[in-house]
Amino acid sequence: MPSLNQWIEEFEHENVRLRNENGALWSDNAALRAENTKLKARIQTLEQAPKSERQAHSSRGRELGGVIDALLPGILLLRDSPEVIEHKLENFEPVLHELRLLCYEPAAIRGERVQGAPGWRERHFHTGQKDDGRFYFRRRDDATWMVLVSFKQCQERDIEYLRRC
Repeated sequence: MPSLNQWIEEFEHENVRLRNENGALWSDNAALRAENTKLKARIQTLEQAPKSERQAHSSRGRELGGVIDALLPGILLLRDSPEVIEHKLENFEPVLHELRLLCYEPAAIRGERVQGAPGWRERHFHTGQKDDGRFYFRRRDDATWMVLVSFKQCQERDIEYLRRC
C-alpha cells in the first residue's frame, strides 16, 4: 500500500496536469469566443448588404473554398483568409503557389519563425502592389496545415491570434 507521501505526490502531479489542461481549454475558449464575435459581425454585415451582393459573394466564396478543398486537401484556411485571397489581393497566384507547395511539397517551403507564436512560420509574398502579404503556417498533429493569409499592417493582431491557435 502506498504511503501517504507517495499518494500526495501522485495527486499533486495530477493536479498540475489538470490545471495546465484547464488553462489551455480556457485559452481555446477565449479564441473561439473572439472568432464567434467576428463571425456574428460578418453575418450582420452580409445580412445588411443587398441580396444580389450577398448571392454574388456567397457563390464566389463557395467556389474558392471548393477549389481549395478539392485541389489542396491538407490545407485549413484560418479566420478571414479566403476573403483576403478572394477580395483583397490584386494577384492571388503567389498565395495559391504557396498553398500548393505546402500541400504537396512541404519540404520545399521554408519560413521564418514567428516571434511570439511558437510553432508558426511566416513567409512574405507580393500582393500585386507590394511585398506586404503575410503567409503564416503550422502543421497540425493530423498532418493538415493551418494557414493564415494576411497583411503586414495586421501583423500584431495576427500574431496574437496565432498564439491562441
